[in-house]
Amino acid sequence: MKIHNQIREALLPILPASMDIARRFSLPCEYKAGNRPRHFAGNLADPLAVRLILLLAEPGSAPGAEEINRDEVTWLQDVTCDGLGNGGFRLRYDDRSIGPYEINPREFIKMIWPDESYAERMEKVVITNSFSMQAWTSGGPIPPQAAKEYGVYLKRFINVFSNATIVAAGKKAENRALWARIPALPIRAFTPPGSNQQAASISWRMAAEAIRAGLGLTCHDNV
Repeated sequence: MKIHNQIREALLPILPASMDIARRFSLPCEYKAGNRPRHFAGNLADPLAVRLILLLAEPGSAPGAEEINRDEVTWLQDVTCDGLGNGGFRLRYDDRSIGPYEINPREFIKMIWPDESYAERMEKVVITNSFSMQAWTSGGPIPPQAAKEYGVYLKRFINVFSNATIVAAGKKAENRALWARIPALPIRAFTPPGSNQQAASISWRMAAEAIRAGLGLTCHDNV
């Protein structure tokens, strides 16, 4: 996949800035151990084609075996993978999805474009985190000031996709978007415990309907 030049310019500063933020705020920052910015999924080749950006929280605290002992020179390839939703090595938003952190975003995207293929959907989507470095435990605390500092780089990345609706999934992503002055539609988190509540699925469905209406798409029985 060829990454668009504007996207590449927005992505490259994220690596040194995120590693520096993690060091200064005593977050995990050992690159070879997988403690580095992870997860930029979706269409990074054609920013004008992107209609939806999903902002999640932060990477999980347990990088996969295939993410260990990587070199910094391959970082951009490692975190973007094939450009069709496979952000980094592990995350999948197609039929291979496992766990709520993959399945729920996949199903939300399906609500918006129920009749399209995986590849067609992901040409319209970018999925990333509202903070690029991990906490010491998955779902653990990130200092607000660290997230605010990263917000400068997140906003530069988001701004490249001028035709996209931004959706912040969960309170962490919602707060970080607010701090970075990124206009985002808030929805319930895709991960437990919040995702197990009925209110979560209602939130996703209502947001999907609003996005479809904004895109001029007709009603669909599956939405």
